[in-house]
Amino acid sequence: MKVVAYNDDSETSVSKLISVDDSASTVLAAIKNKDLNAGETITYDIIIVNSADEVKVFNLNAVSGDVLDVSVPSVITVGPDASKTVSVTVSADKNAAVGTYAFSVDVNGKQVILGANVVKANASTSIVALTVILVIIFVVLLAVLVVLLTQKEKPTEEVETSYY
Repeated sequence: MKVVAYNDDSETSVSKLISVDDSASTVLAAIKNKDLNAGETITYDIIIVNSADEVKVFNLNAVSGDVLDVSVPSVITVGPDASKTVSVTVSADKNAAVGTYAFSVDVNGKQVILGANVVKANASTSIVALTVILVIIFVVLLAVLVVLLTQKEKPTEEVETSYY
């Protein structure tokens, strides 16, 4: 673009390169970070706004690491001057370590970076079974103790013995 400004006394011109991009669409994340447990599935919402005068088609692609499984619809359409909420489903691996994991959703070249905080590792089933067994044993022993404490002691009879 070249801009020329002048008056009767002087003239000035400035040349600059400008780029025109597709600013008729906006991608927003409702919530960028969520907590989840290992083996759990949660859903994020991203909002795609089309402020153009025609219907637009958006291509979506999810990028994540080995710990998270992220799924999004591959293609959506948004009408003119409208918006659409897209659900992004995220599942953490059963063996995921506690920590923060980032992933992104690409919408026609615009990336939204989101985070998943794995707050609790998945407890193994053997530990849960052992805990249940120990609780049952504790309850049985407690019941036996209560029964023994509530029984009255019978007085013992003294037997006289005589020696001749």
